Amino acid sequence: MCWAIWMVHNEFIFRNIQPSLQGCKDHFIREFALVILRSKRHLPELMSLWIDNSTVEQSFSTGRIAGLVPVMRPVPSSRY
Repeated sequence: MCWAIWMVHNEFIFRNIQPSLQGCKDHFIREFALVILRSKRHLPELMSLWIDNSTVEQSFSTGRIAGLVPVMRPVPSSRY
């Protein structure tokens, strides 16, 4: 999840893409899909079920993950 937050932060800083909770979710799901590819043989089915199920959505909406997403604001430009 930290990586997803960091990627949303970088998109804001370097690409001027407004951060959103949905963007963070999308990054998380994409990265977790890559983790599934590297997991042990008995885990991919359970991990895919977790992603496909509403568990991720519930985690975000209850604040267990949503509370970790920082509010990013533009840095005021200096007048020097």
